[in-house]
Amino acid sequence: MNSIEELIAEFERIKSLGYVPTVVDNGINGGGLTLEKLLGKEIDNLYTPDYKGIELKSDNEKFYINIYDKNKNLLEQRGYIYFDDLIKRCVFKLSDMCLIRYSKKVIKNVMHYRYYQMTYYKLQEDKLIKLIKENKLRLFIHLYFYKVNGIFENRSKNIELQLKEEAIPDLFEKIKEIN
Repeated sequence: MNSIEELIAEFERIKSLGYVPTVVDNGINGGGLTLEKLLGKEIDNLYTPDYKGIELKSDNEKFYINIYDKNKNLLEQRGYIYFDDLIKRCVFKLSDMCLIRYSKKVIKNVMHYRYYQMTYYKLQEDKLIKLIKENKLRLFIHLYFYKVNGIFENRSKNIELQLKEEAIPDLFEKIKEIN
């Protein structure tokens, strides 16, 4: 077996362990150092690759977000959201979607709407990241912070999704249409 095949086999073994305790509790590089330990490597500061000629990088993929006040003055650089959580929220929000079409007209100075078509779609999860990269699906992350006892605390995280209509078939499977 070559090095990459061995690493793949080891990764499958490590993956099957589920959550494992950290080997260091410094909050910075525990994920990478724990992975190296599980691969049988001792912690070091050497310039050589980590595993049989292969350099390892691990990442929990956080997006760090700067926090500004209404005058665009930087307040803190502590806000973040994990990429995996972002995708999970998208899947939760978009698993089932109905596109409802309507027409509108003003009757006696009051806007009126007539709803005439509904199309039900199921999300194709595997296409989410592809559409984000292609800029067909845009995500906006809203973090709301409040100052409590002089410290900014995150009170809520929300995402806003914008999908170009022509990209709907790229992301969803059409299940049913009602005219």
